[in-house]
Amino acid sequence: MANWLLSCFLTARDREEVRGDLVEEFQLRTQSPGAGWFWYWGQVLRSIPPIVWNSVRPGCWIRTLAVALAAYIVAGVIEFVADAALSRLLSLDATVHTVLSLIIGLATMLASGYIAARLRPGANAAMGVIVAIAVAALMAAQAGHVPLWYQIAFLFAGPFSVVAGGALFARRKA
Repeated sequence: MANWLLSCFLTARDREEVRGDLVEEFQLRTQSPGAGWFWYWGQVLRSIPPIVWNSVRPGCWIRTLAVALAAYIVAGVIEFVADAALSRLLSLDATVHTVLSLIIGLATMLASGYIAARLRPGANAAMGVIVAIAVAALMAAQAGHVPLWYQIAFLFAGPFSVVAGGALFARRKA
């Protein structure tokens, strides 16, 4: 899972080298398997912010950020419209509505990550960061009447969906 997550952020050119270096270092640390896995996940999670920054920085980072922000806004509008249509067309239990809303939101994030990656390399990674910051800010402000499980699910699955959308584009492109 850690390798797959790291692969979503790395360019095809760097993917094998970085993962190979991590595996070599991991094998040197296998005296204690638990400590080795803890170290491996720590390396993967600490590597993601610099990788995102390096993918946003080439060329004009303002354009990359603009594409990411535009994709985030469009995804938010589509999610809002779909949720409003769901509310008007179906009278659902609050829990069922929340689950369907989460599914719609994550599908929208996946599609917008795909489109952002298509429009500008690195835009999906920047959008993933925007999603994480926006959800964390909304959680801190305790905005809305959304259950905590929904907020936590979107905090982790939202950026993951955006990055997965970019990975789908990269896989299709390759």
